[in-house]
Amino acid sequence: MWIKSINFLKMYVVRSIFLFVVILLIIEASSTANNPPILAPFSFPPALKEGERGSATCTIRSGDTPLEFTWLKDGQDVRDIEGVRIKSDLDSSFLIIPFVTSKSSGNYTCIVKNAFGSDRYTSTLAVSAPPVWKVEPMNLDIQEGGNAHISCEASGVPQPEIKWLQGNVDVFRQ
Repeated sequence: MWIKSINFLKMYVVRSIFLFVVILLIIEASSTANNPPILAPFSFPPALKEGERGSATCTIRSGDTPLEFTWLKDGQDVRDIEGVRIKSDLDSSFLIIPFVTSKSSGNYTCIVKNAFGSDRYTSTLAVSAPPVWKVEPMNLDIQEGGNAHISCEASGVPQPEIKWLQGNVDVFRQ
């Protein structure tokens, strides 16, 4: 009889431990499952100049793994843009532009997805670039009273303002 009681006690302990483990697994699964990702806001370094390094880190505040990260620039996949590198790990993704140009300026969106949903965040990268003549004005010799057409165009960030001066007087503010 004593042996039967010990065997019954062993069986009771084993079943109790098994039930306890199952309950723990159910509690853990219900507390971490079905959570869509939520991104933390990010930004680029301010006042970047052409030739400097631009980078941003997209990371989640919460959400279940595995995660899939995607980056867009002005709505297009950045993997199609030369000179842009992406590195992703378990819960974050890094966008790196080793040498920014004025063409790097734009709205960059990080998108993260898991089996339960997705989230996105957009930040603007503004790269300043000095003014450059696209069409440089040329000197003209014309007869007094004659008409002249002089063209010019410049690019830069911010967009350059073009003024026409005769001496020190703005020609178009007379």
